[in-house]
Amino acid sequence: MSELDIEEKYNINKLTGFYLPIYRLAYSISEYNSMKKVIKTLRKTLKQPSVESCEFISPDIVLIIGESYNRSHSQLYGYSLPTTPYQYMLHKTGRLVSFSDVISSWNITCESFENMLSLHAVGDKGNWYDFPFFTTIFKQAGYNVYFLSNQFVMNPSKSFSAFIEDIFINDKEISQLQFSYRNENIHQYDIGLLDDYHEREKTSSSHNLWIFHTMGLHAKFSERYPSKWKKFTLADYNRPDLSKEDLEELVDYDNAILYNDYFLYCIVNTFKDKEAVIIFLSDHGERVFDNSIEFGRNLSWNKNDIKQQFEIPFWFYFTEAYREKHPEIYKKVLSVKDKRYMTDIISHTLIYLAGISSKYYQSQYDILNPAYNQKRKRIIRNQREYETIN
Repeated sequence: MSELDIEEKYNINKLTGFYLPIYRLAYSISEYNSMKKVIKTLRKTLKQPSVESCEFISPDIVLIIGESYNRSHSQLYGYSLPTTPYQYMLHKTGRLVSFSDVISSWNITCESFENMLSLHAVGDKGNWYDFPFFTTIFKQAGYNVYFLSNQFVMNPSKSFSAFIEDIFINDKEISQLQFSYRNENIHQYDIGLLDDYHEREKTSSSHNLWIFHTMGLHAKFSERYPSKWKKFTLADYNRPDLSKEDLEELVDYDNAILYNDYFLYCIVNTFKDKEAVIIFLSDHGERVFDNSIEFGRNLSWNKNDIKQQFEIPFWFYFTEAYREKHPEIYKKVLSVKDKRYMTDIISHTLIYLAGISSKYYQSQYDILNPAYNQKRKRIIRNQREYETIN
């Protein structure tokens, strides 16, 4: 079974048999035709002026987008094993503020990305591609926008993705409208993205948006961390309900989280002397044997399956210089950390952090704005409200 097959490992039933290879091929052909319309619309939409002014409030904004991160396996969120010692340590300093009730809008990378990039909110009229992306707004405002990805690169032979949907990232014209720079190669481990950063940091300006997109916890889990980072073993788990093979998957998943924790710490440490705000979230979660003997994402509406695949870690980190310069933003984050949130509206908060004035910004979707509507329906997979699933 390939990595991609594992990522999209769906149960074969009337809802999910569609994801068998032969049906996925047919679906890809259909998607290709529909995406022609999407790309045509995006090329027009992203060229439209979207910025009135910019205060450049935050000199360096760092957005780290993880992959397949089930927050229940994070020590920061109460997991029984010490999988995130660095994040736990940063949390104790008070500069890392973790949010308690954040979900993704999809359990598939491309769909989740589309919603995060677009200023369209799930549930509103229109389509995600009818609205500008926050990346294009930042670029129009005068920020350098860097996209350092360990999955999506412009050279198809080097790209991990096998989905036609990712052309909203990899279409050349659309990419140029969004980004000032993109890396050209993927790395065996995510730590290689820091080499890409240091290469571009030499030519960065006083106003930068850095987007790190990791391979994170993408299956195959054993390939997401160097062997020297294998801390957890079979002996650390009391799961007689799991086969040895499945238990090894669980062990590898937690070791991958441990290594990911180190990578996140390295990014924080890299920006420690800058006036920077760092935000970490995952594109979606992962089903990894929590209260079950199954793993791999699916399309069921089982509450336990949904919890694992949609509940994600989300936190802000403030460097010392940033917190001293912007104490009001730090206080705002502390005051909202327990509010309900879904990542499809992250763009509105990013725009606020930059001090960008745009007609597309909506205060009701900015969690740092007093007008934020935490009672909005969190609709996942464009189908059902998260709070109604039982």
